[in-house]
Amino acid sequence: MEHNVLIPDHLIPFSFSSWYPRFAHCALKGVVIPLPPEFLAWLSEDGLLMPLECDEGEDSVEWSDEEIGEGGDGDGDGDKAEQDDCPVRPSFPSLSSLILPNLPCVPKMNFSAPVDAVWVNGNSLKCCTLEDVYKLLKSSDFISWDISQGAKDLVLKKYQNLHPSRSFRLWVSSTVHAIEQRDSTTYYPYLLNELESLKTTILSFWEEHVKGKFDGDYVLDVYITKSNKGYIVDFNPYSESTDSYLFTREELEDLKATEVVGDCDFRVVTQEKEVKPSKYSGYRGPIDAVDITGTGFESFKKQCYRPSELYEVEEIDKEEGSELD
Repeated sequence: MEHNVLIPDHLIPFSFSSWYPRFAHCALKGVVIPLPPEFLAWLSEDGLLMPLECDEGEDSVEWSDEEIGEGGDGDGDGDKAEQDDCPVRPSFPSLSSLILPNLPCVPKMNFSAPVDAVWVNGNSLKCCTLEDVYKLLKSSDFISWDISQGAKDLVLKKYQNLHPSRSFRLWVSSTVHAIEQRDSTTYYPYLLNELESLKTTILSFWEEHVKGKFDGDYVLDVYITKSNKGYIVDFNPYSESTDSYLFTREELEDLKATEVVGDCDFRVVTQEKEVKPSKYSGYRGPIDAVDITGTGFESFKKQCYRPSELYEVEEIDKEEGSELD
């Protein structure tokens, strides 16, 4: 894959490195690390051979010469031949040294998080080690898409214990005309009692921090704490490439055409039967990996389909945790 591709002009404003400097004061914290060409090339290669830096700090077994030679009748040439045939593992010491201080984190690139690859990381986007980061990036088709669009930055978002019920998506043209609950896979009864206050909080946050500061139509993801403080999670293009959770495309277009300043349609899941399957449920482990451990499909499911620590978006944690302040 060629890595001299430039990000299309219409996508540049939605790249994290483009919008974050302007909104860092009211956004979930993150750092941007430019990726070297050799790392981008490695991401595009087949295979899951992890960089050497992933081994640092791990225990290793040392063998004495006596133990190696005991009981054998060969001269060791076979071992040397096997070593010569081993693929050379990549090494990215500079990049690794920049990632380490930011652990634990949630990785993504300019546009996408590797939500399609969470099955390789305990069904979580939370990364506590270098291997976690590299494994998620390497296994993700979403990351490959980012690279094909000219993305060359690694974004490490500070890991936060956030609750998915507090994450919302805003559809914006000249004003906000639709707001929706992002976690449409779960019914949260308490939200029904807070609709008006949440709507007021979300619109006030948008008017104070975003209105007039981002050009054109866009989709904005926000997180609202229980103390009603708002944070920007991400900006997305207003297009069919951006998922809608509780609105149809036709409904969004109608709302956009008839929008009224100061008013919008706010939707949450109002009953259990409205719950929808995860949009990422189709991204799971390869079927030929089932017999790797020799324990069959049920064991494999237990490894790969544990209750999610993280919701399918960047850093939303299913478990109740500390609030941002």
